[in-house]
Amino acid sequence: MQYTAAALSTTEDTDSKLFSTLRSPIASPLLVRCGFLKNQVSGSLFSSWKDVLCAITQDGCLHLLDLKENTTRSILESTESMLAAISTNDQTTDVNSQSVCLTNCRIEILGKSATPSFEITEVSPPSGLLGSMLRVGVSRTLTFQCPSQSDLIDWVVAAKRFISTGSSMVNR
Repeated sequence: MQYTAAALSTTEDTDSKLFSTLRSPIASPLLVRCGFLKNQVSGSLFSSWKDVLCAITQDGCLHLLDLKENTTRSILESTESMLAAISTNDQTTDVNSQSVCLTNCRIEILGKSATPSFEITEVSPPSGLLGSMLRVGVSRTLTFQCPSQSDLIDWVVAAKRFISTGSSMVNR
């Protein structure tokens, strides 16, 4: 069933018809992969792991959404509890999210880790006079833990679809 902008604005129940055709509120043909991972958060003295909802979209972006505090793994059992765990932009909660364009990244599987892990490093091209002369770009690294080796492979394969061929995938 197709919907146009004019059709969507004609009736009030059109939204419910549209969303009733989706299996889940986060199911979409625009999602390549969506799920929960642990993201390494570095503090001033040590680093810790934080549960995040990650989504790779057809436009080649990796999106990370923080979960509300005290969220348990029961979020994997139902869509309702999953959506309730996602931080929302209300008066009392700030939404922490990040997006990374995968075409500017390289991906590495961290083989030395006991837990299946991978890193995505975003590299920005050199800018400014000094950066151009020294060919130094700015980079940001995101480290993730997966629940299983097969999940790790699925995430790496999904991300690799959008990473340019000039970047390498390295096992460390």
